[in-house]
Amino acid sequence: MSRCVARIGPLALFGSLLLAAPSFAQDQASLLLRDSTTVAGTFEDLANGLVYLRVSLHDQRRIPLGDIVFIDLVNPSPRTTRDEIRLAQGPHHLFLFRDNRYEMGQLVTIEGGPGSSREDIPRAVVFRGANGQDRRVAWGELARIHLLDMAMPATPAPAPPRPATAEAVSGAIMVRADSGWVNTHLTIRRGDRVAFRTTGEVQLARGGELAGAAGVPSGRTSAGALMPGVPLGALIGRVGAGPPFAIGDQTGALPVPGEGLLFLAVNDDSPGDNSGLFQVVVMPSR
Repeated sequence: MSRCVARIGPLALFGSLLLAAPSFAQDQASLLLRDSTTVAGTFEDLANGLVYLRVSLHDQRRIPLGDIVFIDLVNPSPRTTRDEIRLAQGPHHLFLFRDNRYEMGQLVTIEGGPGSSREDIPRAVVFRGANGQDRRVAWGELARIHLLDMAMPATPAPAPPRPATAEAVSGAIMVRADSGWVNTHLTIRRGDRVAFRTTGEVQLARGGELAGAAGVPSGRTSAGALMPGVPLGALIGRVGAGPPFAIGDQTGALPVPGEGLLFLAVNDDSPGDNSGLFQVVVMPSR
């Protein structure tokens, strides 16, 4: 099919633009550009190295892919974290999933969806993984796509110290300090023992204590935390809706209570102002 003469992008009037298109939900995207400007709208297509973004009824942007630092598929105002920036350093592209997983690879294309040359199929992101195989992922599974090496000069304004994060660990689950319980999508069977290999640091509140997997060095606890008797900042787990259990920095296989999906969290009483993440490799065994 022929491409529309005018294309547009962000969060504005796009309801009437695609009357002839299939009934897929329109896909919002916010872009951070190399010059630190942002643009938000309805993602339409990626073709010939250009991202087509509809900003309003009469405003379609055609943005070279090489000018885009990252594409945010969740937030109207593009944002990222220092931890993601560290993961995005290097020649690879970083694909962050909405369930806190991430993969590294190279973007191949974004195809399908309203406004594209393939409106007959749902929008999907295709990227080449570390094994050289192409993966096709539904647009709605991703949170952000980092396209540039994020080893960029720091902003002139000084920032408070933030937790360091280890180099990206293959197969690790990202457990953000501000996310509460994170679904690992791993099912634990009754009788399983599970080993956890954890790297990274988290910071409790802005300018607060740094903690490794064992929790804050002071051993401070809180009656309102997910596990009141366990140090704040420690890595903890839960199986299904069962009671939480402490993991910390133990490396040996632990007996895990119950059966069902495994959830991980940073122990705290109000995670919203935390920062940093743990990278956790989970190794079940019987």
